[in-house]
Amino acid sequence: MFFDRFTRRVEIDATLACQTALRIGTGKVAGDIAASDLPVLKDGRGEPLVPGASLKGAIRSALEAVLRGIPEDPSASKAWACDPFLDPCVDPREEDRSVDQMRLAERAVWQRERVKAACRACQTFGTAGLASHVVFQDARPRGRARVERRDGVAIDRDLGRVSGGMKYDFEVLAAGAELSFSVAVDSAAPWQEGLLVLGLDLLDQGFIRIGGATSRGLGRVALQGARVRLLDIGRLRAGQGPTELTWDEFRQASLAAWAREIDAAHEAAEERAC
Repeated sequence: MFFDRFTRRVEIDATLACQTALRIGTGKVAGDIAASDLPVLKDGRGEPLVPGASLKGAIRSALEAVLRGIPEDPSASKAWACDPFLDPCVDPREEDRSVDQMRLAERAVWQRERVKAACRACQTFGTAGLASHVVFQDARPRGRARVERRDGVAIDRDLGRVSGGMKYDFEVLAAGAELSFSVAVDSAAPWQEGLLVLGLDLLDQGFIRIGGATSRGLGRVALQGARVRLLDIGRLRAGQGPTELTWDEFRQASLAAWAREIDAAHEAAEERAC
């Protein structure tokens, strides 16, 4: 689970099928009268896209909530998922200037201690001073994507009617759109791969929604046609390239590793309590 030594790389490619409309918003184009009040994000060619940061953020946030619910003792939840804003496991204000003056051996020890101090969420998805093992690519439409414009109004909470004629419109990527999906996991522990797979399962099952206006029913997607490529140090030693795995066999092996990590943590907690 350290980057100074390559162990394996897993690449997962799939299709995100929009079960409902999806919205990743951006600001209105200045001076364009015909533009929507709330347009969707588009690339340089005018095609809508879902940034990898949006996918990663939604999945990480949901998994952090799951991780905090694992320990029976709430005080132990920080070891699984810290609060990155109020109580981070790695202090972003920590000065790293002294690291430049360390010898390589000392720096390696310091980096390993920093990783061990991080919660499982930060160990996997990164935090201040720690790179992420998981890399999400931008999701782009497969074929021509249809963008719809919808109307919205501001409602007076007391009167239950339109407030002052405040009408606006917003854009969404229409339901039925198919987006490319690609995520890679580098030199991670088996349980970290399992944690990601758990997040992808939650996404596929609709427990995680992508983008804005999710409380209005937007942002539900399904993961279809997943394919897995694996390149490990053993194959590189033999001069071989990546091998392909079925999604089912990779998913089952990864979730089993994640279950073992939870069992081991519970056993360790019981031993400390004795």
